Amino acid sequence: MSSEKYYNTLKLTELFKKKKYSEIVYIIDFEIPDEKKSLELINLLGTCRLLLGSKTPEDLVLAIENFRIVFQKEKKIQTSNNAFR
Repeated sequence: MSSEKYYNTLKLTELFKKKKYSEIVYIIDFEIPDEKKSLELINLLGTCRLLLGSKTPEDLVLAIENFRIVFQKEKKIQTSNNAFR
């Protein structure tokens, strides 16, 4: 794991522990380039959108889209296929 990725993981973990979901959404949406967003980050983004205190209908739609992306990219993995049977 690169030092930058390790730092970002620690930073996001600390923010999640502090329940700073809007900051996590901002970081993943605007500070991490799309090509560097792992499936774990996209999943975390969807989770944080759902945990926002003042979520909007748009947040819900975006969270569902995040989860859909993760599922579609992982659907070749047996575990994710079994989870939705």
